[in-house]
Amino acid sequence: MGRKKRVPRVMAAHSVGVRWITLIYFCSGICSLIDEVVWVRLLKLTLGNTVYASSIVISMFMGGLALGALLMTRFADRVERPLRLYALLEVCATFSALSLPIALRFADQGYRWFYTQAHPSPAGLLALQVIVSAVLLLVPAMVMGSTLPLLSRYVTAVHDRVGRLVGRLYALNMLGATLGTFLAGFVLIRSVGVMGTLYIAAGINLLVAVSGWVLARSQASVPTAPADAGGGGESWSLARRRKNASGFSSWQPSLLVALSASAMSLSGCGVLSFRSAGTPMFSAPF
Repeated sequence: MGRKKRVPRVMAAHSVGVRWITLIYFCSGICSLIDEVVWVRLLKLTLGNTVYASSIVISMFMGGLALGALLMTRFADRVERPLRLYALLEVCATFSALSLPIALRFADQGYRWFYTQAHPSPAGLLALQVIVSAVLLLVPAMVMGSTLPLLSRYVTAVHDRVGRLVGRLYALNMLGATLGTFLAGFVLIRSVGVMGTLYIAAGINLLVAVSGWVLARSQASVPTAPADAGGGGESWSLARRRKNASGFSSWQPSLLVALSASAMSLSGCGVLSFRSAGTPMFSAPF
């Protein structure tokens, strides 16, 4: 009886936490795209070409997001305190973004040494610069990408509204990314320069990390379902998804997943191709 009385309080506290975490993730989206714009400017100094820099940043940023999310999905369901781990990941993302200019500076010294010792062709030197830049960008992008599965795990731990909650989380993050891109390109870099913009993004990101940590302290652990919700300690959303999935035949989910993944991959490839192709066209007026 006592457990049944605690369930509404757990759900109410969790609902407040969900609203806060959507705001936190909105701010995280602002920081992520400010960092991306700054990275393009930094790589332009290394590669000497905006198209090359933009293409590398876009490909590594999106690829890192995907790879980080893929890796975290293997562990997210076993994390009892996802908000605490999220806060730590935001701290890692902050310091990896701040260390990128230093890493690029050391890489430039390595390029000069390699050029004087090996005398590579221009194409060979460019290939080396592309590979090194891609590796340096992949690390912070993977850290950023690993946060969405954690927050999705948190917001769907009690409520059986997976599509609505995760969709709202992702939508607000993209709105924050849109705002961050605008602020970086039209306000911050013009006002405080590239490094000043990077420091502002780092400050906001640290504030996001602190907010996530404080919220994690107020939430003892990921809320679990009552014993009669189907399976003792499994989450309500997991129990409902298992119940809904029982009506499908064994081949239907695999086929639907394969078709959906193929369609989304082609769509993403087309969108980012148009983005890369449009960079030189829209950069000319500015």
